[in-house]
Amino acid sequence: MCKKLIILVAFCAVELFSGAALADVDESGRLIVPETSVAPVIDGELEDVWQDASEESLLITDIINAGGNVPPDDDSDLSGIFKVMYDADNIYFFLAVQDSVLDYEFSDYRGDSVEIYFDGDNSKGSSYDGINDNQIRINTDDTVLDDLGKNLPIDGTTFKVLLTDTGYNIEAAFPLVVLQLVPEQTFGFEVQLNDNDGGGGRETMIRWFSNDNNSWQDASLFGEAILVPEPEPVDPGSDRLVAYYAFENNADDSSGNGLNGTLVGDPVFGEGPADYGMALDLDGIDDVVELGKFDVNGLITLAAWIKADDFEINDARIITKANEWGGNDHWWMLSTISETSLRFRLKTDDGQDTATLISDPVLEAGVWANVAATWDGSAMRIYKDGVEVASQDKGGTAVAVDPDVSVAIGSQPSDAFASDPGHVAKFFDGLIDEVQIYERALSEGEVLYLAGFRVPDVLSGLSDVTVVDGAIVSIRNEGTDYVVADEDLMLGTTTRWYIDAGVETLWAEGDPAPAATMSGTSNPKEGDVGSKADNFLFTLDGSTNISSIDGIDFQETLFPALADTFFLFERGGNDVGTWQAILADGSLGAPVEFDKASAGGPYANTGIKVNGQDAYGVVFKTVMLVQGVRITASGHDTLSISAVPAP
Repeated sequence: MCKKLIILVAFCAVELFSGAALADVDESGRLIVPETSVAPVIDGELEDVWQDASEESLLITDIINAGGNVPPDDDSDLSGIFKVMYDADNIYFFLAVQDSVLDYEFSDYRGDSVEIYFDGDNSKGSSYDGINDNQIRINTDDTVLDDLGKNLPIDGTTFKVLLTDTGYNIEAAFPLVVLQLVPEQTFGFEVQLNDNDGGGGRETMIRWFSNDNNSWQDASLFGEAILVPEPEPVDPGSDRLVAYYAFENNADDSSGNGLNGTLVGDPVFGEGPADYGMALDLDGIDDVVELGKFDVNGLITLAAWIKADDFEINDARIITKANEWGGNDHWWMLSTISETSLRFRLKTDDGQDTATLISDPVLEAGVWANVAATWDGSAMRIYKDGVEVASQDKGGTAVAVDPDVSVAIGSQPSDAFASDPGHVAKFFDGLIDEVQIYERALSEGEVLYLAGFRVPDVLSGLSDVTVVDGAIVSIRNEGTDYVVADEDLMLGTTTRWYIDAGVETLWAEGDPAPAATMSGTSNPKEGDVGSKADNFLFTLDGSTNISSIDGIDFQETLFPALADTFFLFERGGNDVGTWQAILADGSLGAPVEFDKASAGGPYANTGIKVNGQDAYGVVFKTVMLVQGVRITASGHDTLSISAVPAP
């Protein structure tokens, strides 16, 4: 089945992926297809959303089984660079082609066109399996996908051909479900360009992976690719944490290793990045934090939040271990350089001089940025706001050590000021916060966490609960037992609310049913109040223990201490609505929608009967510590709600 698309004839000047990331393949040679959280507009224009997808070139020109294929004269005659990415629904393809002559004589393989090949399970059959092997062709004058007689239907496909002053662009979206592509599963993949310069048929062909033109019938010739999900933020915790300077009105080390700093000059404390409290404000003249002498044993990560007032000091130090100003006088260092770039210096036990890695300009005065540098034993990397901005190879098995060399934040250590007067001033002018040193290379997800990224609030099912004589004894979640008698859980205070003329109004215990919300699935009844949810019981005194949201708008439960994990049990699992975190300041987090259990909602059946219906469990995880939860769900019958107190 074909999906029609009208081509809007347009011309634009295109520089092929200027500044784009280079080709990205893994150790097995598979093309890495990154996940995107923003779907591109299928219009043939190279939007910013494509910039994080690496580029691949079509370089194979010596094609066999191609009937006298003639290689292109040069890049302007025929060349192509493509990008691929995906989201939950589609795999997206963008191809920028240089083609000096466009010919519309043929609308098949003999005409100017791109062919894209997929093998959903990478079965590599010598013939197409009729299951998930596909050849898709898009010609420059296409408005529909051609039926090639052997490819599977591509229901839901959209594409756009955009003519440019050097050739054309093709942008397309192919549904994952139709191609049978699954994240983290290898699939077969190939790209081919056909060129007709008016010679009566295809004259030139170039390809991405194979030099054999038989891909149209032989899936074993395809290359390989893999859909790689975006890394999720992961708390690095204190594993091999050497030092941590939170700068909450002091320079103490919060790691527990006792590497407290000494403030030199006259630094003050100012407002840090959002949610991080205070920060250290350095004047760029003589302020520095002396950390004494210590080493990092093994691998390394340096990380900090910075907000520069200016970049008048060319290579202001963020953190450094050094005994002079020269490159080889540094054991490790993270600094600015050339005004708005970042620099990472590192000496390892490989016997080589200190290596230097410099990023492109990425910083901006007056703007908070999270910066990090890692070395994993093979590569040095620099990150800005959780995104890698520079990398290079670096050998060794461990960071070089010297117990007589000092460490400092905001400048060179005082015993490492340059003897050359022209290189003394390395003072950072601005705010520095959350300086952390690890003797391991943090993962990409851990760097994202340090940059402030968090996994969104999520709901999931909970079925493992132990109930004795109607009372909850313990709850098991993600391998951890929470025992009521051991005070592993805490109860809150539940209140119920209705909205009258746009005003949130408390429905107090004993009040009659609010007329403003009488249209609920059933009316709230006198005595059917939220306070009855504040216990660890499914039943109380032989009667059902329920806090019902019937007939009102929402329910809130506040806890005596902050938490990020909440457990709730609900009768029936048949309700839909939203959960929201109540933040520490009383504001609300983003709503998390949920559906009923029979429609795939985040309920899990405990198998325990309550008043003729099963009790269903829900876990609500928040990205930060909060004081409670709001549930908006008409008909929701809460049997019990509790939280795990923050450590």
